[in-house]
Amino acid sequence: MGPERQPNSVQHFDVLIDDNGPNEVADLVGITADDTDITITLVHCEYSSEPDPGHRVADL
Repeated sequence: MGPERQPNSVQHFDVLIDDNGPNEVADLVGITADDTDITITLVHCEYSSEPDPGHRVADL
């Protein structure tokens, strides 16, 4: 990651949990905290069978 966190990537989370398994609530769980708030971000990633993502039932 390096000393400078990239704000437009997963590097901006204080804690990042990768749980890409069956029956998970999210593939990535990101947690950030400051003096007053804790923010939890849930990210669910889907596979795409084509180079450009779309609305294909086969990808589900």
